[in-house]
Amino acid sequence: MTWRDVARGDLLHLRRSKMGWTVAGLMLLSTVGVAVTAFLMTLGGGSIPEVRVVLLFIAAIQVVLLPLVALVGSYGAIVTERKTGSVRFLLGLPNSRFDAYLGKLVSRTLLVAAPFTICLAAAWLFSVAVFDGLELVGFLAVLGWSLVYTVIAVGIGLTISASVKTETRAVAGIAASMLLFGILWPLAQHFALIVHPTEFLEYPRPPKPSWYYAIGQLNPGVAYTRLVFGTFGEGTVIPLAAPNEPLGYATTTALFAVLALVGWFVVAPWLGYSLFRSVDLP
Repeated sequence: MTWRDVARGDLLHLRRSKMGWTVAGLMLLSTVGVAVTAFLMTLGGGSIPEVRVVLLFIAAIQVVLLPLVALVGSYGAIVTERKTGSVRFLLGLPNSRFDAYLGKLVSRTLLVAAPFTICLAAAWLFSVAVFDGLELVGFLAVLGWSLVYTVIAVGIGLTISASVKTETRAVAGIAASMLLFGILWPLAQHFALIVHPTEFLEYPRPPKPSWYYAIGQLNPGVAYTRLVFGTFGEGTVIPLAAPNEPLGYATTTALFAVLALVGWFVVAPWLGYSLFRSVDLP
C-alpha cells in the first residue's frame, strides 16, 4: 500500500458520507448559483453584467467559504483515526506516517478542490455564453489561487487534527483558527499602529508604514484576496494590503502576496506532518 491507497480509501469513505455531498452542494451554489442568479436578474430588465463581475462575486464568496469548508472537511482526518483506533490499520505495514499523512492531505484537498474546479468552470462557461466578455486570465487566476488557498486551509486543518486527542478539541481549534485569521489578525494589524513608539495610542497620519501592509499580506486570506482581485485591473484597493495611493512599498506588491501564499503553501502541510510524525499513537 502507498499514499495513493490511503487517499483512495479516504475519498471512498467521504463519497459515502454526507460531507462529500454537502461540500459539492456548497460549491455549486457559490459558483453556478451566482452566475444563474445574475442571469435571472437580467430577465427583470437589469443591465447585462460582464463576466469579470460574476467572477469577482464568486471570488469574494470563496475568501470565506473555501477555508471554512476545507477546515471543517479536514479537522477529523487524523484525530478520528486515533479516537476509533483505526490508526493502527492506517499505519500497518508497509504504510509509513508520511504515506498516511500525504494520503489524507491529497484526499481532503480533492474533497474541496474537485467540486470547486468543476463548478467554477461551469459558472465561467455559462457566464461567457450569456454575458459580455471572456475574462480567461481572471478565470485562471481565481482557479489557480483558490486551489493554493485550499491546500493551505487543509494543511492548517490537518495540523489541528494531528495536535489534539479528541474531536471536540479539534472543533475548538477550527473555531480558533477562523477567529485568528478573520478577526484577531486584522485587529492586531491596526493595534500595532496605535502602539507605535513615536505616536503612542494615536492613530498615525497617512501614509501607513510598510510593515503595516506586510502584516496584512502575511495573512493567507488577505494575500489570496490581493492576488485574485489584483488580476482584474490596476488600481484595485484592498485596505489591508494595497491602498489606493502609490507608496512604492515592496510590501504592497503582488509579488509579496505571492511569496506569502507560497510560504503558507509549504509551511502549513509541513507543520501538520511534523506533528503527526512525532505524536505518540496508541
